[in-house]
Amino acid sequence: MSAALRATGAVAPASLAFGVGGVDVQASRNLTISNVSAASETFTIFVTGRDAPTGPVPPGSRTAEALDTSGKQPVVTVSTHSLTLNAGASADITVGMTAFGLPAGAFEGFVHVMGTNSGVDERVPYWYGVASPIPAHITVLQTVNNPKAGSFNQEAVLFRVTDANGLTVVGAHPTARVIDGGGSVGTIHNEDASAPGVFGLDVTLGTAKGNNDFEIRVGTLTQTVTLVGQ
Repeated sequence: MSAALRATGAVAPASLAFGVGGVDVQASRNLTISNVSAASETFTIFVTGRDAPTGPVPPGSRTAEALDTSGKQPVVTVSTHSLTLNAGASADITVGMTAFGLPAGAFEGFVHVMGTNSGVDERVPYWYGVASPIPAHITVLQTVNNPKAGSFNQEAVLFRVTDANGLTVVGAHPTARVIDGGGSVGTIHNEDASAPGVFGLDVTLGTAKGNNDFEIRVGTLTQTVTLVGQ
């Protein structure tokens, strides 16, 4: 609360999303910095990446860029490390991200905007994701309500297939089978065009009232779903 009251800067947007993409990335986003104080203010701007070395740091300054020569983290840079604004003035800076051959994962860190007069460090998080082809989670999103015994139910189960970081697994091919209950499985619909990573499973329930258990499988990963015929 104290830092918020003392802050001389306002930064927009509040976060920088570089999205989900491939192993190579060359992208940039704009960041608007405003001086909300009644006097001229100089802002020091630098980047820190999570789990990545930070550097270089120019002599006599606190600026830095999130650099990682191993290629396991993207290089994130800012177009300027120092910005002086009159009271009420605003200016845009560019935040760039470059990487080649990234491993699958989520890459994140912060752009820091520190006011010289206030000493307040305002942090803007950034994020980029590279999906893995290896499924780690089958998450059931929705099941049909109160299905009747013996009935056919289109998209009775909606589920999503994601990797270890919660990113959509491209090219996943789920299958399904009946475990018990006497029903049968039908088509699995790929809903990726409208809901990334989501599939819908058609099923027919057994003629007897009670539990119908189905197994969804993607590779070696399985998830059991129970529908209760009424």
